[in-house]
Amino acid sequence: YELDYGATICEDGSLNNCCEYINPLQLSFGNVDLENGTMEILIVIPEYEDILDYVYGFQFNVEGVTLIGGSGGLAAAADFTVSTGGNTILGFSFNGDYIGQNEGVLTTLSFSSNLNTACMELGTGGFANGYNPPSYIPVQIGDCYDF
Repeated sequence: YELDYGATICEDGSLNNCCEYINPLQLSFGNVDLENGTMEILIVIPEYEDILDYVYGFQFNVEGVTLIGGSGGLAAAADFTVSTGGNTILGFSFNGDYIGQNEGVLTTLSFSSNLNTACMELGTGGFANGYNPPSYIPVQIGDCYDF
């Protein structure tokens, strides 16, 4: 019997079968309109093996701004309710809908600027999959935006 130190032992005892996320989600800033106080949040969602691996909810922060609301984009197309408070954004579907493989605007945020730079961070949140209980999908966050 030889122990493989590179293997991941999954909850069901199998090796490496629970490592679904080879490619993380990618988040970045899109068009930012200071005059109108809007910023696009762009997302790239790679193809995953199971629909339960996709985005069923999200929560993250945009440091340096006060968020007023979120609308449109892939979140609206998936019937997500998007709410903001302070610098936190939260999105999910009451119907259990999800955002699958895609690339584009996740949502457009309305904001007022507090600082000269806006940076996204997960804080206490993340991007949740559809498993019960859900777990977080790895996320790669792009550069900050300088006003």
